[in-house]
Amino acid sequence: MKNYFSLLILALVVSNLAFVTKKNADTIISVKSSVVNITGTSPATDVAAVTKTMTAVINLTNNKFLFRIKMNTFEFENKSMQDHYNEKYLETETYKYGTFSGTLDKPIDLSKNSTTTANISGMIDIHGVKKSRYLPVSIKVENKKVTVTSTFNVNLKDHNIEVPSLVFAKIGEDIKVDIVANLE
Repeated sequence: MKNYFSLLILALVVSNLAFVTKKNADTIISVKSSVVNITGTSPATDVAAVTKTMTAVINLTNNKFLFRIKMNTFEFENKSMQDHYNEKYLETETYKYGTFSGTLDKPIDLSKNSTTTANISGMIDIHGVKKSRYLPVSIKVENKKVTVTSTFNVNLKDHNIEVPSLVFAKIGEDIKVDIVANLE
């Protein structure tokens, strides 16, 4: 059942990009493993969570990139913080996914091993609020496998995420996002 669900999600993600044809189906690579860390830092404390359930695809023909994270899969060390994150701040029952879709500014060449930096321009959707973003990425190709890493900040106010001032002082207004995705 889990494999069926994963295949269904991947099919939906790919169909959302509207680029799957028999001619170019072999130019689509998808995530095999991932780690996404989010961190809120302030002078008072640090808050951190991790998920390993990101879905991502890259179309090597047109450099389109899409990732999707089920927001309630982030795990916190502090159970109370995890409950608040899901129920009060991110409202994950209503806003189930965070997504980013965009276009890489450089093609990925699987025929040779390399490491390069690039940018993805596109749209990030968190908490039901879409924002145009330009995200830096590092792309490593090794034996036709691709590792994409990125670090960027998400401003809570930009996505209408309301955090009480007492808690806000603990986590700050920007959340740092670190992504490592292995695709093939």
